[in-house]
Amino acid sequence: MKPDKLRRHLFETFSKNWQIVRPAYDFKEQSEIIDWDFRKAVICPLCMRFFNTAALSQESVLPLTLEHCPPEELGGKPKVLLCKECNSKTGHDVDVKLMEFLHVQPFNNEEINSSIENKNTVIKSKDAEVRGTTVFKRLEKNKFYFDLKAKDEYRKALYDKIQKADEFQITYKTHETPSAHLVHVALLKIAYLLAFHKFGHLFILNSNYDFVRKQILNPEQKILKSKGVSQNTSLPLGFYLISQPLFAKGILVVFELTYAGTKEKYAVILNHPSLKDIAFYGDLSNYNGRTFSLEKEDFRDIDFLTSKENIGLYYRDINRDYSFNIQRLGLDFIYKNLD
Repeated sequence: MKPDKLRRHLFETFSKNWQIVRPAYDFKEQSEIIDWDFRKAVICPLCMRFFNTAALSQESVLPLTLEHCPPEELGGKPKVLLCKECNSKTGHDVDVKLMEFLHVQPFNNEEINSSIENKNTVIKSKDAEVRGTTVFKRLEKNKFYFDLKAKDEYRKALYDKIQKADEFQITYKTHETPSAHLVHVALLKIAYLLAFHKFGHLFILNSNYDFVRKQILNPEQKILKSKGVSQNTSLPLGFYLISQPLFAKGILVVFELTYAGTKEKYAVILNHPSLKDIAFYGDLSNYNGRTFSLEKEDFRDIDFLTSKENIGLYYRDINRDYSFNIQRLGLDFIYKNLD
């Protein structure tokens, strides 16, 4: 599906969701401010601003854009709409850091045949010197192959001359790995947007996720003590409800990232809609290694976006307690806090 048609399709889906859930909220004050029918609208799940169909035009002042969850470079598909401002900001400040981390991780973990690019390499011999981007490939733990990516003939000639010398020196700047904090904010963002894609506006219109949004939009700040990130390879992809212990009652989102020909699963815990996020993640940071009991509804076949009945079930049950039609799995999840 072409981008413009996909944007319209997502708008219509989430607009229908908004029309269903809107009566549960009092937006009279907003309707007096907005000069268009905000009933036929969607909300950007990060900045929480309203947008109508005019924002589908990429020529508008602040257009709606496709957001891939996870990022497209990591195997994600376009699932939600973000305003261009939020998409640009979190893409540059958050998503890029995650991709940088995943790019250098195999090399830093000393995996054989892993490679990395360095843009600030200086190679020189007694008679010549050349600068540029070099590809390093790990052949053994402490044995590397390198090659200068020289595009012009002059630098190629210098590089050939240096290689023929009896001795030459390589100087390069160590590749900086993004902080774990920024990487985990990126993973939290993925889980939050996947939850919005599944549960819709009822999920984001909960003030108990205000600090989650604030953390994603201000990644450099350490607003949440933990981001609920754990690497996990055993659970199937999807959504799980954590029932025990009570302090960790929440939604576990399991998703997959694809990079460098490999697939890796991550599990991120979102606070339950009835629990305040800032306190939840503060408690969670102290429970590394704890075992959590999981309950699961097969969410894959449940439409929480356009089905009034299912939206009502979410609002009445999941949003408040655990009386929803839960399949008790008897599964345990060991939380390995990566923060």
